[in-house]
Amino acid sequence: MIKDTGLEMQERLRKDLRDAWGKKEAEKVTLLRTLLAALDNAEAPKLESGNGLVEHQFVDGSAEIERNILSREQRAFRPDW
Repeated sequence: MIKDTGLEMQERLRKDLRDAWGKKEAEKVTLLRTLLAALDNAEAPKLESGNGLVEHQFVDGSAEIERNILSREQRAFRPDW
């Protein structure tokens, strides 16, 4: 089985977030939440069309969509500064 190091990294970040939250390390919590949000945003599928407003029937699961799977290159951190 091939390891997905990107998923392993996200799992590690989530574990670190839980630990930092428990230790009340506010700056570390902020950093980890920001990193996880950036990864989640990168995996978000693009909207097909329109203004972005979509009506969902939450009881039937229509709001659930698959996330994009990022390639190793897309996961690489490359700051623009």
